[in-house]
Amino acid sequence: MFELTNRTLNDLFKTNRIIISTQILREYWTTMTRLTTEVDSRLIDSFYLDINYFRKNFILIYENNISTDILYEIVNKYKVRGKQIHDANIVASMLANDIKFLFTHNVKDFDRYKELISIIPLEIK
Repeated sequence: MFELTNRTLNDLFKTNRIIISTQILREYWTTMTRLTTEVDSRLIDSFYLDINYFRKNFILIYENNISTDILYEIVNKYKVRGKQIHDANIVASMLANDIKFLFTHNVKDFDRYKELISIIPLEIK
């Protein structure tokens, strides 16, 4: 899966700007550091370098008052509960920044928002 994602992102880099939110950075860090209970310090350094790479090479968007207002509307309209709030927040940040396309491996997590954004699967075929 990593190789396909990497190729896809490299292709996108050639013709498009890739935008990520601060939430994506937090989720990446959380996922990568919980892989083991004793995360090797060399891995932590590697994750830190990854975050710096993302910050340097991608356009970073931030949560703001507008995205918070949109999140409130999404939560109410789609009856968002529990961990679903994280996906709703990504969608709210996208809408607040006029971003229409989401590339993701987690298509099913975002299906409920397909009237708001276009979901493009990053999947192995």
